[in-house]
Amino acid sequence: MSLWASVVAYSFMYYMLSTLFLVLLPLPETRDTCAHQSADTVYYSLVPFSFVSDTLAASSIVWSNPTTYMQVFQQSAFWQATFNFLLLLPFGVYLRYFWQEKRHWKRALAFGFALSLFYEVTQVTGIYGIYNCPYRIFDVDDLMLNSSGALFGYWIGPIILALFPSKKTLLAKTAKIRQSERVPPLSQLLAVWVDYFAIQAVLFVTIGFFTANELIEMLCTTVGFLLVYFALPLQCGGKTIGTNLLRFKLADPQGETPSRKALLFCAFSLSVNKPGLINGERSGILSHKKVGQLRRLSRDVCKKGVNH
Repeated sequence: MSLWASVVAYSFMYYMLSTLFLVLLPLPETRDTCAHQSADTVYYSLVPFSFVSDTLAASSIVWSNPTTYMQVFQQSAFWQATFNFLLLLPFGVYLRYFWQEKRHWKRALAFGFALSLFYEVTQVTGIYGIYNCPYRIFDVDDLMLNSSGALFGYWIGPIILALFPSKKTLLAKTAKIRQSERVPPLSQLLAVWVDYFAIQAVLFVTIGFFTANELIEMLCTTVGFLLVYFALPLQCGGKTIGTNLLRFKLADPQGETPSRKALLFCAFSLSVNKPGLINGERSGILSHKKVGQLRRLSRDVCKKGVNH
């Protein structure tokens, strides 16, 4: 993928995860949420536009006196409704980018409603039984506001998308990249990141609970890199976890699977330099020096990136 196509894809995934976390977090401290609720607790609100009556009831608006209208902005019910409206507005913009045409607005409304319904059901079921009682209510106002926000985002999508490269341009660049045998350095670095964090995740759930010895962790990490960058490419035609996700594979200048020597060198080099994969104390930002090192290290085995 081109840089902008990658930005769109990863930003969409980040947005969807962030939205889910905003809806579900903070989580209760205990799974027995029923113990902290009274027996007559109501877990749903099925009266439409309750946020309007709640806002007006909490304020002292005098309709004949416009100066009192500003009290609306001091009410929590108003800001909660505003947040629910804005929550899925970016979702509508993404849908407009994916579908392009205005005539699909009904589909966008349906998708927005379905996503909002998923959030509400997740809440009212206590995240599908993890908690024995819901810790947030099912609110029909949330359904309406989320859905209308997604629809509004779909309508104003062209205004926002005008600031970025068009989908047609990105598809043309993506096609050009796929025709090229050279994989962009950013894709190579992202693949290394994916492989590195996959190795660390496996180590965390296997030895992380049993030892904190740095020597053992270093040896296990080295073994992990050998498996991912030596054994796996040999068995899978030059593919690792990260390269498969980024849709390319390791190849020598002739387009074939790299030699055992090249793969072994790459695995050991990355394992030795693995602290440099993360700049500073796990800040997640690659330093310019380490970027250059990783590019040079990958040059032997990624001389030709073969897209698939």
